[in-house]
Amino acid sequence: MMHELKYRGREDIGRFLGLMLGAEIVAASRFASTDLVIPVPLHPKKLRSRGYNQVSRFGRCLSEALGIPFLEKTLVRNQSGASQTDKSRIERNRDLENSFAIKGYKNLINKHVLIVDDIITSGATLEICARKVLEVSGTRVSLASMAFTL
Repeated sequence: MMHELKYRGREDIGRFLGLMLGAEIVAASRFASTDLVIPVPLHPKKLRSRGYNQVSRFGRCLSEALGIPFLEKTLVRNQSGASQTDKSRIERNRDLENSFAIKGYKNLINKHVLIVDDIITSGATLEICARKVLEVSGTRVSLASMAFTL
């Protein structure tokens, strides 16, 4: 299913999973203070070749379910790299360390941010993104994904 979403243009899968998780999150009181949703971004080069960010539809559905803004351009990927799928956690962290930046940081000040991604493998991508967001004054971070590997 994730392969279909990521590589075959099946954005409907992201919508389905976003609506499903959105209903669960709304029922969980610990997410009541969430102020906005931010997707893990693709590098512009990869976005052009794929044509869409597979996480966007998922994140938009979560933001709709929670009734909060979806800020797609706040976290940006400024370095393109090879796929992380075959790398160890240490290699992923090293490769990703300087790959992300915050634009429009004022939108994040004193906010509880839900960062969303497609698949958590080692957690390196979400960890680096969370660290970037936490550099902004007063932020809190929660994380969500469509899937994870064991």
